[in-house]
Amino acid sequence: MAEILRQRARHYPNCSKMVKQVEKMQRFFKDLQPSVKRYTHDNGHSEELANLTGTIPAYYKGKQYNFPIEMWLLTSFPESAPLVFVRPTSTMSIRQGRHVDANGKVYLPYLNEWSASRSNLNGLLGVIATCFGSDPPVVARSQAAPPARPPQPTGGAGYPAGPPAANSYWSRQQGSQNAPGSGYPSQPPAYPVPTSGAGYPPSTGAGYPPTSGAGYQPPSYPQAPNAYQPYPPATGYPSQPSQAAATPYPAGPAYAAAQQSSSNFKSDSIGEDVILMSIRDSTNDILKRRFVDINAQSRSEVDTLKSTENELKHGKSKLDEMMNQIESEKASCEEEIRKCQRIDEEMTRELQSLNDSQEINPEDIITPSNPIYKQIFTHHNKEQAIEDAIYFLNKALLRGSIDAETFLRTVRQLSRTQFEHKTIVIKARKRANLA
Repeated sequence: MAEILRQRARHYPNCSKMVKQVEKMQRFFKDLQPSVKRYTHDNGHSEELANLTGTIPAYYKGKQYNFPIEMWLLTSFPESAPLVFVRPTSTMSIRQGRHVDANGKVYLPYLNEWSASRSNLNGLLGVIATCFGSDPPVVARSQAAPPARPPQPTGGAGYPAGPPAANSYWSRQQGSQNAPGSGYPSQPPAYPVPTSGAGYPPSTGAGYPPTSGAGYQPPSYPQAPNAYQPYPPATGYPSQPSQAAATPYPAGPAYAAAQQSSSNFKSDSIGEDVILMSIRDSTNDILKRRFVDINAQSRSEVDTLKSTENELKHGKSKLDEMMNQIESEKASCEEEIRKCQRIDEEMTRELQSLNDSQEINPEDIITPSNPIYKQIFTHHNKEQAIEDAIYFLNKALLRGSIDAETFLRTVRQLSRTQFEHKTIVIKARKRANLA
């Protein structure tokens, strides 16, 4: 799959980095399948972009659920953040909240603060799973239920005739929604309120695992059911048909059994201890969700600080190395400066001595160190002098200054003397081990 993505996404400037991040992401989120599809922007421009479609797991109240998402990687990825959308199935609808709008687009601080050096797909999906666990982005679609008339209670365990007491839960929380002449709300709440005993009813949507509902425990707080089952009506009040509400989890046998069992209790008011326990459970749940959010944010900040610390340490080591190199070069330059100063002083003294002396004897400039070197030096000079004399005689003959007979006689004598000097030089060099 990664090879197909690499071939079809060649137009990405950073194709190799993008494919590498997708491969790492699939190790942890195997349900997200990569592909290349055509995406149309808000301005009408369309282009081929890398697409990741599938589900990501998230834990909501201790249970794992799979939320469907779709992710688009722009051509400037990883320099720019991807686009993330919630794609509900036919049995779900989008629940607009802090992180998801009505169109399903996901908004997160992690996306707003995206950085190519610190951000990646695995970190983004981890933050999304945490946010979806605290605030689910989808709910089950509502289904209309046929009117049903619950059985009339018998004996002394039924509900009292007449509206509930003034201090009852429904009269306090939803008194404004009650139908005229009836003690029941016209529409139940859309989302469930945490309970302290009853398990969640089984799910019918894709990706939602069923929960067990063994036995009924009296709820610590009146929960808003997925498919609302009204209380049995009291004598003199008309029955009210059941209504369906959009909830994250549809009603199941566990909740139906709890409702049937609750008909044996008087519920016109709730005791103070039940309300107190409900408030405690609700507060505990809110604190847990906030703790998860704060913990995730703190971990992200700590990771960022650690990365910054490592970069600063690496920079410090580079600066120390550069400082040591500069100190070494500085010491070498100072040593060279001192050498140049000494040479300059010597040259100054030599110039001063030359300026002080009135005449320089060439013979005093070069003085051989021993007699044999002096002999070699002397005979070599004589040989070279004879060579120069022969050269000038040749010039005089060409100009006609001397005749040929005089030229030949003089050259013969000079050549004989030159040969003697050469022989002496050769013998002296052999004696001095210079040959």
